[in-house]
Amino acid sequence: MELRAKDNMLIKRRILSQCDILSKALQANDVNYAIVTDMVQSTVTVLESFRSDSFYDKLWTHCTQLTEKCGFKPPKLPRRGIIPARLDGETKAPYETTQQYYNILPTVAVSACSNCNPTQKKWFRIVGRYLLANRPADIKKLRETFDPSEEHKEEFLKFITSDD
Repeated sequence: MELRAKDNMLIKRRILSQCDILSKALQANDVNYAIVTDMVQSTVTVLESFRSDSFYDKLWTHCTQLTEKCGFKPPKLPRRGIIPARLDGETKAPYETTQQYYNILPTVAVSACSNCNPTQKKWFRIVGRYLLANRPADIKKLRETFDPSEEHKEEFLKFITSDD
């Protein structure tokens, strides 16, 4: 079984088990509004914590240990292809470790594309500016999904509107 599939199964299992606790509380005969409100908030907090790098690191460690224990092959980086020179001559797989490759968090938005090459930055800015100007609802959805606390909002907007 591929590591990404195992990774996804473990994440789904954690999410469903967390939601199951809340579901049982909501279906109880003696539902108390104050307790349910607290449970909803704690469930949301736990689910938001699943997006953190520390959660991903723990999940990665658990998956690799489980893979070793079951006798599966360890994860490998995909073969590095070359992008034609007219498209900047960069490699198709800019990842240095398998953990970076399998990380599903939207690090480009959080890091303001600090690891991107100039061509990637250019196109990310073009798409970002288009969305800001023509599709503000889509930008709002992205922000709500990947940056609900708006911790990276200013940095992201500064990156999108800059020209360096």
